[in-house]
Amino acid sequence: MVKIIKKHRNIFTIPKPFATFVEILPDMADESNKVKQILDQIESLKKQLLSEQNVNRRLNKDLETKDAELKLVLKRLSDLQTENDNLTLAGWLSATDNRRKTAKRRLTEMVQEINKCLALLNQT
Repeated sequence: MVKIIKKHRNIFTIPKPFATFVEILPDMADESNKVKQILDQIESLKKQLLSEQNVNRRLNKDLETKDAELKLVLKRLSDLQTENDNLTLAGWLSATDNRRKTAKRRLTEMVQEINKCLALLNQT
């Protein structure tokens, strides 16, 4: 038998099989506190996970929206490039003979100037 003294200094006797249990109680209280802390941490981590998942969902929606916008902009760019090419071709086809002759003469002058520069470079 084990004698236990309480706060009021009363002494009472606990049968031997229960004495071990009473001696373990303070350790169990510490373990109980640790378990409670771990459970609190788990709950906190669950809340954080849910928050991060919500942020992730929002960012994925934003990404999908931006991808759709980008596709529209790229399509518009392609259409404008095609339109520009068509207008350039139409401009060349509708140019008067005088404008064509002027453009050809300018191009010939530029080629001659380039040839002169190359000749000077070859001499040095």
